[in-house]
Amino acid sequence: MSGQRISYEYYNRSSDIVEIWLSVAPDTTDIQFSGIQPVHIDNHQFLGAIYYFKVPSQQSIQYTARYERTEKPLCGEEREYFLKNTTLIPVNEMTRQKALRIIEGDLAKTVKDKVYSIFNYVKKNFKYSSSERSRGFVYTTTKKKGDCGELSAVIASYCRSIGIPCRIMIGAFKGKDNHHAWNEVYIPEEGWIPLDVTLAIYTFFRYPIHNVSSGIKWGAFTNKKRYFGKVEQGRVVFSIDPERYLMPRYQDSDAPVDDMTFQVAGKKFAWGIESIGGCAPYMQPIYPKLNHSYKIIKGKDVLGSFAVSSLKLRDRMSYKIKINSFLIGSYAALISVLLSFIKVKQPMWFVIILNGGIFILFTIFGVTTIIRREINWPVIFISLFFLLAGFGTIFELLT
Repeated sequence: MSGQRISYEYYNRSSDIVEIWLSVAPDTTDIQFSGIQPVHIDNHQFLGAIYYFKVPSQQSIQYTARYERTEKPLCGEEREYFLKNTTLIPVNEMTRQKALRIIEGDLAKTVKDKVYSIFNYVKKNFKYSSSERSRGFVYTTTKKKGDCGELSAVIASYCRSIGIPCRIMIGAFKGKDNHHAWNEVYIPEEGWIPLDVTLAIYTFFRYPIHNVSSGIKWGAFTNKKRYFGKVEQGRVVFSIDPERYLMPRYQDSDAPVDDMTFQVAGKKFAWGIESIGGCAPYMQPIYPKLNHSYKIIKGKDVLGSFAVSSLKLRDRMSYKIKINSFLIGSYAALISVLLSFIKVKQPMWFVIILNGGIFILFTIFGVTTIIRREINWPVIFISLFFLLAGFGTIFELLT
């Protein structure tokens, strides 16, 4: 996986101090802060560092770093950590019995076969949903739906319950504010391998919009089986596993408003105001302690804003060309369709320029997609459709 650049900013728009804990995962280097500087750093052997800030009113943290995934051997303490029972990743007799049923009780199977059975079970039986106001293992497994973090927690719970070290990678795709979470499991013969059950669920017939958009934005694999053991280029990791203990200790308080209040593991939980026993539920890459001056709590108040881009200039430029050619071509195609419905006579030069532009833009998109090896057949089919439609219109006008 090629190196990526992380650019992050958190702005305190409130009238009082906001405390911020910022997670920096292993494999993150060239860390630089501008604006507010950290007042405490808590390092962890295999989870990375957490930087603590006190951000005054109307001021901000800016943070940049480089991320490049490297492989490290599993130590004994690390193995125990990624087998443990937590609030969000329960490991108990109930989860063990369910995991055994999923793998058909065959403990003689290889570790990889067991993990694949669990991965396949979640992929086939669960739905992706980012709109749930309740979170946690019980809710997700009862309703059979959840977002990427919840689906990853289900995978981790079942793997850990049968003795397979599994962790949740909390990070992002390339681009701006593209939060995501997926799993890594430890296979003795191979080391840590990635699993992304959410992207595996994004098949064209189940989730056509997610399938197409993820192919365009991130180069998501068309063959969803590849997400067992591999992920596409351009991801970064902010933190590993939810429930990271925070130092200085997090002081819970009552929420000033209910804008970010959810049911988490069966209890009412105010995101950015409360912790789970002193731990952050997820760090993407921060967890804040908001003050009581907020009248409305917005997403950026608890998350901040970030961008992920390649360290390679050629990669950055080809990505921008690919995305922008598709967006502009799509808008031009929409205009062409609307004009055809309105049936207002257009000057020939305008029609030729419009449809010729569509032809050129989708050609550029198709070529850059192939060059970047991010081919997604539904996307290519849509591009070819608009390309041929534009070519046909131009040919008709000229003849």
